[in-house]
Amino acid sequence: MLNIITVEGPSNTGKSTLLDMLEKTFKGKGADVYRLSVSRTDDGLVELLQRKATLAGIDMQSVLDLSSAKEATVKLIDEYRKTRVHSLLIEIVRLKHAQLRAVMASFEALERDSGLGNTYLLIDRTPLSTVIYGGLADTYLNFQKSLINSGVVTHGVIRTLSTISTYVNSFLTMTSPFIKDIRHEVIFLTSSQPYTVGATYSSKSDEAFDKESNSKHELFCQRYLDIVSASSVNLDKLNMAHDFYHLRNDSDPEITLHHALRIASGEKIEKTTRTNYLVKRI
Repeated sequence: MLNIITVEGPSNTGKSTLLDMLEKTFKGKGADVYRLSVSRTDDGLVELLQRKATLAGIDMQSVLDLSSAKEATVKLIDEYRKTRVHSLLIEIVRLKHAQLRAVMASFEALERDSGLGNTYLLIDRTPLSTVIYGGLADTYLNFQKSLINSGVVTHGVIRTLSTISTYVNSFLTMTSPFIKDIRHEVIFLTSSQPYTVGATYSSKSDEAFDKESNSKHELFCQRYLDIVSASSVNLDKLNMAHDFYHLRNDSDPEITLHHALRIASGEKIEKTTRTNYLVKRI
């Protein structure tokens, strides 16, 4: 079975920590675990898939496609941070979607060859982060609301937003007709305050991005939830199966992990509250 768990949300909410804990848990149970970070090239996924292809004795063009898409994504993100040219955003969204599509094509090849077994794909971020951090959050939210109200898609910027929305929704609900057993759960992780990582930065643009994100942390958290709630209604209208969860990471990491594992197991959690955390199906 292929289990896809996507974790999205503002920077410094504990996404990487949660994904690390999930990876350790699933590997401890003997599962194959893959990590995809759509905004980075150093997640090791290309190399892992290359080794799998070599061991299986199969040629997977999709691995080369993934490598190309990852390199192009990172290059364009860096260019956007320097120039703020909004026309780059739609291409960044497309490339992030292309990454997941290439990974799925690789899994399909492995499934046809010898079967995937118990496999987990853990995804860090989605094309939606491009919308939030690209300054399109309010416009995109209004676009989603207009779809709810009228279902009308027209000219100009609306057409651009429609294209972006298609990529975002396809990413969030990605499945495969060639893999029989597949589950895709999406967790939106927020926190009342950003966690101070104290990390070193590989570039000035990375440092500036992190500082901006922290300064607008509460706003970004709310924008994610507003957009996802509106998008969820639209996906319902399109009869696209999905499970989105909001998980607030304001308590012990083990508690956050506990609820993430509940979500990963396919348990339908409508709403659970305690003093310091909340998990809610959107």
